[in-house]
Amino acid sequence: PRPADLKEMIAARSSGQSHDEQALDRRIKSAVKDAVDQQVASGIDIVNDGELSKSNFTNSTGLPDREQRVTVRELAVLARHIIRSYPEHYRWYAEKEFTWNKIRQQNRNPLLTMSIGADGLKTGNIEKGDFGLVGSSLQEGRRLIVVVYGAKTAKERAEEARKLLQWGFRNFEEKDLFKAGEP
Repeated sequence: PRPADLKEMIAARSSGQSHDEQALDRRIKSAVKDAVDQQVASGIDIVNDGELSKSNFTNSTGLPDREQRVTVRELAVLARHIIRSYPEHYRWYAEKEFTWNKIRQQNRNPLLTMSIGADGLKTGNIEKGDFGLVGSSLQEGRRLIVVVYGAKTAKERAEEARKLLQWGFRNFEEKDLFKAGEP
């Protein structure tokens, strides 16, 4: 099923509108598995292309694992891949909140509330207590991606990411060096 169909199935299941909840559960599980399989296949492509050669992902959650490691640069590469490859899904990162099963969930990305064109991606923290963020912002047709890790507080993480994005938009401009197909 398409993502819209999956969303409708989940909504029907959570609202109790289904007459056969077990069958609907099986359809949802199958649809999610298919979607995950597609994402994993795409992720394998980006790893095989050598763009994530220094990272080792051991789980999809980002939860601690001794063998898991990732570079800041490769988080930015992964963010760019998600933005370009899945524009129909990427918009979900900009949702400030959603309700599922009568529970309101708020997006933890502080950049979304700062009026800087932010539209994603993910916050995080690691076991030793450092806070991080992979963010993206779009202003006047220009997109910047920021990766901040090592902040000591959530507030510091938000402020440093905001400052970097604002600095990037103020101090850089796009220039066409040559046209596509020119030698």
